[in-house]
Amino acid sequence: GAFDGLSQQELAKMPAGSDTLVKIDNFSAGVNIPELLVGKIMLYDINLGGAAVNVVSYNDEICNYDIFAKSETQEVDSAQVSLPDISLNKFRIAGGFPIRYVSVADSVDVKISLMESDLITEGEPSYRLALDSSLDALLPPDISVDSINVGLGGSVEWSSEEPLALALTDFRVNIGPVMSVIAAAMDFNDPPCIKQLTVDIEQFSPVEALGMVPEKMKESLPVIESDMKVAARAKLLQPYSLADTLLPVMDVAVVVPECSLTIDKYRITALELDADAMIDGSDINKSQFTVKKLRAEIDGVRVDFDGSVTSVADNPFVAGRVKAIARLAGLPESVKSSIPGTLKGTVSMDASTRFHQSDLSLKGFHKIFLDGSLRLEDMDVSVPDWDVELFTRSTVVDLGTNNKFVSDASRVDSLLTASLKIDTISFSAAGLSVAAK
Repeated sequence: GAFDGLSQQELAKMPAGSDTLVKIDNFSAGVNIPELLVGKIMLYDINLGGAAVNVVSYNDEICNYDIFAKSETQEVDSAQVSLPDISLNKFRIAGGFPIRYVSVADSVDVKISLMESDLITEGEPSYRLALDSSLDALLPPDISVDSINVGLGGSVEWSSEEPLALALTDFRVNIGPVMSVIAAAMDFNDPPCIKQLTVDIEQFSPVEALGMVPEKMKESLPVIESDMKVAARAKLLQPYSLADTLLPVMDVAVVVPECSLTIDKYRITALELDADAMIDGSDINKSQFTVKKLRAEIDGVRVDFDGSVTSVADNPFVAGRVKAIARLAGLPESVKSSIPGTLKGTVSMDASTRFHQSDLSLKGFHKIFLDGSLRLEDMDVSVPDWDVELFTRSTVVDLGTNNKFVSDASRVDSLLTASLKIDTISFSAAGLSVAAK
């Protein structure tokens, strides 16, 4: 066995059954005959009974999962050994499925079990998690994972050409209301590596997901009501070594279709998001974050934004566009009641900008690229307590950037410009009155 070289004193520290890595008492499955005729073993409707995984390590060099011995002689000609490819599809675990990890050197002994759930589902088999007492004791007393249902199912493929590699195809992992589909290719050579990985999280309700939060923790959360649905996708862009201390290189995308959201007494009548990111774990400065679409509406106000952020570590560069419109008469009563007067009219803005973080300074702000306009239409403001009155039929402030300005034969890198167009305005405050057409 794996621990035959240990002394009696060392063996006394090992748990019973340490040599056994995987145990299956009962196994039944259907066989795809056409695939078998061409030399492939494809099993489906697999039923496992009395299954268990027992991972035991005495130290970094002696463990029961090092099952592929390193050859001390020349490699065997692959033509002399021919094994069929194996595919496992749609399986069910009967009874419990304990997974135990023991590290004698680190004094670690934990066990997680998948137990058959009473929940009836039309899709993949459903299970619930159960922790042993040592793990359960680490959780706060009001937190229990027994109520979390987990669904597992899909295809596991093994090829004789790569005996230390496994592939997951259309593999579904459901945790409560969150359902994901995984496609992956893994290589367990030294060092182990994830060669391909795509995780698609199907649309789910964040409000339903919050239902898994323990009651004690919910007391500190705001009251949230929403018909929001969220979908996400993550894709590995290059193989990732599990021995690597760096983060992987991957694409991540999040989509939130139009929805409404209320947090305590604050209500967003419409919210929509489409965003993605390329995260480069080997050089975080090469990462890029992009908001393709962000729309938010509350009573009387709508904001649209799209933009991106690059050079996130050295000197972040932001490029984006903001469009906003506010109909002051339609503002929420909670906002209007806080203003000691009346507001009527429309304020709108449409502006594009590009700048580095370093430009946000007294000496660098002129390098900011800004192009857009601010409009006041049929604006009527009256604040008697401050003795302020303002009316304008139309006022437009155009903002821009001019990089062609020349002074004393020297060209400046940029120059912020502004122009003002007014069609009727009157303003009075503290005895001062101004009127123009």
